[in-house]
Order: sequence, then structure tokens, then C-alpha cells
Amino acid sequence: MPTTIYHGNCLDVLPTLPKASIDCIFVDPPYNTTNTINKAMVYDRNDDFARKRWKTFHAEWDTIHRYIPWATQWLTESARVLTDTGTIFVCGSFHNIPDVALAMRRAGFYTIQWVQWCIPNSFPNLSMTKQVNANQTIIWARKGKSHYYDKEAAKRYNDGKNLRDYWIINNDTTADRGKPWKAHPSKKPVGLVARALDIALPKHTCHVLDFFAGGGSTGAAAQHIANTYGIDVHCTLIEQCAEYVGWLNQRFLIT
Repeated sequence: MPTTIYHGNCLDVLPTLPKASIDCIFVDPPYNTTNTINKAMVYDRNDDFARKRWKTFHAEWDTIHRYIPWATQWLTESARVLTDTGTIFVCGSFHNIPDVALAMRRAGFYTIQWVQWCIPNSFPNLSMTKQVNANQTIIWARKGKSHYYDKEAAKRYNDGKNLRDYWIINNDTTADRGKPWKAHPSKKPVGLVARALDIALPKHTCHVLDFFAGGGSTGAAAQHIANTYGIDVHCTLIEQCAEYVGWLNQRFLIT
């Protein structure tokens, strides 16, 4: 399965991709957290669990006033590169998902569903001032009048019945031990991404895009779909962080 990796800002790279060339986009954008308390948090679960660090950062676009215009830009480009029946999945938390939903409307997307990802092994609430955040939202949307939905693939995730919009999937905390990409602070389980791609991709030669590629879960999920169905799934990954691009090259291009 061919994988193309770009090192750069998605707003610079996306305009270079051909129009109507992508069948499915899966992205997990930054969560608009610059305005939170300016402290680094560290959580140790036990001696066998890799140390997790949440570090604050500052980005020019990551403010309450700039996040929606910034998201509207990459969503508008997403609409341009998607095929007529192509769809996009955008992950988010309570920090940013309302803003993403508004940006999607501005970019002309039609929301198919809000999928809730239930995380049974989610991290505890460190401050103990509220309930544990055990869900994240994935907005599934289309740009055209119709979209591809593989209902038979969806049924396989729900004992032969149509899949519900509530996906119970553990964080894969034990996966990829010893691999550098395991250290990504917001790594999505490959199984989560693979489920999204499975229900949204036609089972022939197709093209997947992730322009917040991080540690490469979308690339690994695309490989899984290709191997499962014996089809050619081309995957384009765009990542701005040089360290993460190194991980992607190691994971997908270096044998």
C-alpha cells in the first residue's frame, strides 16, 4: 500500500493536492486548549504504563477568536479534495468540537452523524472537580448530496445489526511498545480509525488523507483495510512537526 508523507503546514500542502482525489479524510486536529491553565500535567498509572505528559503550547491560531476561521480554512480545502461521495471524520473533545461543527457548516459540509467514542480505560480526572472524560466526539460529514456507506461492513461491528453511533473502543495503551510514535500525546487507536475507514471506503482502489498525521494511526488503519480486503488503499499523511515526520518515515517508508 503506497503511503505519501508531507512535512509541512496542512494549509500549505492541501492546495497542492488534486481536486476530488480523496475518498475519505480522518483527522484529529488540535483541541483549542491554549486558554487552559498554563501548567504541565503528568499522570503515572503504574510502573508498566508509559509516562504520559500533557504540555501546554502556544499557537497563533489556537485562540477562541482564531480557531474557527483556521478550521474553516482546512475544512474548505478538505471539501475541494474529496470526491463527490467522499466523507470526512473529525475527532474532537469538549474543548473544540462545537467550534469544529460551526466551521464545518461554514465550509459547506452536511453532518451525517456525531459518533461518540466511549473509552472504558480513559484517564482519570486529575483535579477531581468533575466526572471522568470518558467520551470523545467524531463528526462524520459529507460535502455532496450523497455519501458512500458500507452497511455490511458496519454490521460486522454489531453482531450483524446496523452499527450504532456509540463506539466502545479502548485506548490501545499497550500497542506499539518500544516504538517512538507510542509517545504521541493524542494517539488514536488504530482500531478506531480502521472502523471509520471501513464503513466509509469503497472496497476498491481508494485514497485516504490525514493532514494532522501525528504518529500515523490513520496510515496504519489504511494498511489494515488494504490487507483485510486485498485492495489498494493509498494514504497521504501531512504533518507539521519534524519529530513526528521522522516517526512516520520510520513507520511507513523505512523497511
